[in-house]
Amino acid sequence: AEEVAVAQTRVEVAEARAAHLEACVDGLRRGLRTEQAAQEQQLGEARADFARAEKFLEEAADQRTAEFAERSALECREARIFALAEQAKVARLAGEAAAVATGAREARARE
Repeated sequence: AEEVAVAQTRVEVAEARAAHLEACVDGLRRGLRTEQAAQEQQLGEARADFARAEKFLEEAADQRTAEFAERSALECREARIFALAEQAKVARLAGEAAAVATGAREARARE
């Protein structure tokens, strides 16, 4: 009878340990699920941050492209204005040269 009682006690201790281990495993599983959910949330936030950063970089590139295009247009306008000024200067000099030539012809004709 005593051996049966000792065996029964050992069985009860083993069952209690098994129940404790099952509770520990359940706790670890819950902890892992919680950790996984937190990591998935962080990953989602990181992806959103990355998307925002990517959009910002695209907008910045667009801004730089627009600024470059605007600067190029201004430079083209400045070059056109300079060319028109040079043409006007050449036309004025040609007019002056023609006037001098006309004056010289008239002076020769008078002589």
